[in-house]
Amino acid sequence: MKTAASVDFFKDTGSIINSVAYTRYNKTQVFPENSGEGITRRWLHVQLVNHIARQLCRELGLNEDLAEAIALGHDLGHPPYGHSGEDCLNRLCMETGCGFFVHHAQSARILTVLEDQGRGLRLSMPVLDGILCHNGEVLVREYVPDYMKSRSQFEAELNSCFMVAHFSKAIIPATLEGCVVRASDVIAYIGRDIEDAITLGLIYRGDIPEKIGSVLGDTEASIRKALIDDVVRESCGDAILSFSEQTFQALQALLAFNYKAIYVHTAAEAVRRERECMFHMLFDACCEQLQRGEDAFVTRWVQAMDARYCLSTSIERMVVDYMAFMTDAAFERAFDEIVRSN
Repeated sequence: MKTAASVDFFKDTGSIINSVAYTRYNKTQVFPENSGEGITRRWLHVQLVNHIARQLCRELGLNEDLAEAIALGHDLGHPPYGHSGEDCLNRLCMETGCGFFVHHAQSARILTVLEDQGRGLRLSMPVLDGILCHNGEVLVREYVPDYMKSRSQFEAELNSCFMVAHFSKAIIPATLEGCVVRASDVIAYIGRDIEDAITLGLIYRGDIPEKIGSVLGDTEASIRKALIDDVVRESCGDAILSFSEQTFQALQALLAFNYKAIYVHTAAEAVRRERECMFHMLFDACCEQLQRGEDAFVTRWVQAMDARYCLSTSIERMVVDYMAFMTDAAFERAFDEIVRSN
């Protein structure tokens, strides 16, 4: 028989996959839309994280329903164009004095504030906390949950992510399942990005350093298996989640390799500059439309929101919320209709 907590987490998963934001997961993961049909998109990455997290929870005797809810919701806040889009929105926030933008905090904001037309969804704190704390770009060898975290602490951490620079890098999940999803995020993207880069001719398999390949292998499947097996072996029966020292060193080296060989080359510098200019122009245009009360998409989106959202949110943050919801294709359509047509 399932526990009451398990039933609650299962219901949370249903709420997440029926959310508006979930339907918009068709966004850039690492490589842009025109890279080809076989390249990983955001929706596939989320499914891979979910599959890995469920496998780890099954092996470690943890709550699969909780991990699944966290995994399926963890990237809802990612804006168009992946991390480059996130960087653009963060710079806009800083330039306009409305704080900062980080996608994992935006994921929690979507579920607590923006869904249900500004009323938010009633999800359990462990799910929301795991989503907020999923930061897979910050590697650690040992994941130690903050078992004493309260709802008020979670809410304070969520607010601080938008108000304090780099605050999101320091927070840790309240549950082992949250730690599992954070580790699964890394496991899901690090080998998959290599396969995509090889498919696109950006790197060759032989480029992977031997000191990494000798520990993790040189394929997505071998890397995934090596990391999962290591976590299970090191963490089984323990109160923390951890990698062995040898595997963690290889993982750090692999991430450094990916940054140097892949991530800095995902788009040409001219494309990055053009995209940032598009974000600024669309942001400015949407802010002007809201200030003037024009009959426009962003105005209608705000008018459909609950009064509490409208009264408590600046125009700049409303536009950031609006733009972060967009898929790549929706962003381009909005730019054409709002900016290029005027």
